[in-house]
Amino acid sequence: MWARNAGADRLLVAHTSIGIPNSEYPQRRVELLERFIDCTREAKAKGAEVMGLVAMSICPVEYSARELSDASGFLVLDAVACQLAMAEWWHRTGLPPSLLRIPR
Repeated sequence: MWARNAGADRLLVAHTSIGIPNSEYPQRRVELLERFIDCTREAKAKGAEVMGLVAMSICPVEYSARELSDASGFLVLDAVACQLAMAEWWHRTGLPPSLLRIPR
């Protein structure tokens, strides 16, 4: 639904999920990585070249971006580091984080 609303549904080839609740990640760490790799293989088999929202809940808490990239063959970005970099960019450029809340 979100892909259609964003006009990107033609780019979406698969929707995958590891199927493990966040609260169980520490106890099921090995299975978590195996499920992540299975999901990336499934996406690749369906034609994915890029994955969006990859590992948002397991990186960097359970695995580093490098570990997930090496295991999956897809580039994985650390969501926390990306958010910090964006906040730093807003600060350096003087742009507000939301033009809806603080119009130009």
